[in-house]
Amino acid sequence: MLGPQVQANVSSRPRLECFLIPPAQLASPIFLYLILFHFTLAHVIFTLATRRLEFRSPLDESPQDASRTWGCTRDRATT
Repeated sequence: MLGPQVQANVSSRPRLECFLIPPAQLASPIFLYLILFHFTLAHVIFTLATRRLEFRSPLDESPQDASRTWGCTRDRATT
């Protein structure tokens, strides 16, 4: 049986420390890699979902469309 000092410290409720991740386990490399992979994957999915991707060749378009697509200014000699 437990002694009076030890028995007084035993509680019927679980302590909060039982549910927390220990710092040594949290800082282990596998957890850091999983966290890094999660945020990288989330960033890639967010970027692809919010960005309009265009896979058009500038050679298939008129010069005006190509200059607008690539962000170039129009050539002054052609105007």
